[in-house]
Amino acid sequence: RGCRWMLRAAGGGGIESMDVIGARAMRGPRRVQITGYSASSFTVDDVSIKNAVLVFPQFALVWKVRSQKDITRDSLIALELFNPKPQTLIIGTGAHGSKLDPRVFSHLRATGISFEMMDTQTALSTFNVLNAELRNVVAALLPADCIS
Repeated sequence: RGCRWMLRAAGGGGIESMDVIGARAMRGPRRVQITGYSASSFTVDDVSIKNAVLVFPQFALVWKVRSQKDITRDSLIALELFNPKPQTLIIGTGAHGSKLDPRVFSHLRATGISFEMMDTQTALSTFNVLNAELRNVVAALLPADCIS
């Protein structure tokens, strides 16, 4: 149901692999939907993902982030590779919102991507609504049981 992409992280951070969920949707205008959520997993287009996830309008990536502390400029490199660049990033911070490294916010502002932080349940609902409105939105979602 998906494929594997290889990406080089900014700053020479080596090659990272990302599993693409819903890659079949990339061939057409169909948009993904987050259809389920539990404390440790997400369901995107009927595919269960037991991990953090980056959800783009037409596909999802397994996101190799375990906690809010792991959200860095490099962990969000896929946003810069997506064309067209997302207009909005919705960050789901798990069960409770908390502050991220200010350098992440500075980097997002410099790239021109607007962003909102909220708990994950609210973030996935917000993503579904904006994506259904055909907005160029991405959700970066941590499961509720992530380490704060």
